[in-house]
Amino acid sequence: MALLIEKNTTILGSVDLTELYVRFSINYNINGNHVETFTEVFPSRLSYDAGSNGVHVDGIPFNKVFAYDRAVDGSDLLTAVHNKFKDFLSTDVMETVYVTDTSGNIVYIQEPILDGSLNQMTDPSTGELLWVNGDPSTMEIISVPKFAMDTSISIIDID
Repeated sequence: MALLIEKNTTILGSVDLTELYVRFSINYNINGNHVETFTEVFPSRLSYDAGSNGVHVDGIPFNKVFAYDRAVDGSDLLTAVHNKFKDFLSTDVMETVYVTDTSGNIVYIQEPILDGSLNQMTDPSTGELLWVNGDPSTMEIISVPKFAMDTSISIIDID
């Protein structure tokens, strides 16, 4: 089982690729509540089949630990790990930051609109998220952008 990521990517500073093939080894902890993945990334499935060495790709960590609950994630550990890694690669990492002006002073936004579904505030003119948990001096930003769109990552070689 592997992940196929169809995305234009540059590796090693100058090598342009249209896909990446990601294989995993896993370490399942003795308590059964975490699983650690170790990735090996190849420029393509063909390079993996040819026995080529893996490559480092910015945005795809060599190892990553995920929580694992058999009752929630299912009994097929390998499929769960691939799905968790796919979700990780296709999700923006958000961070709460203070809204500041150019001098670094905290800005308190006035007249936001409450988004009841998120319990967060958005600017009425732009729709931009402004308040987090009712605090008028904070907003959510993307601190680490997703590596690829969910639709460009497939689980392959299941057999």
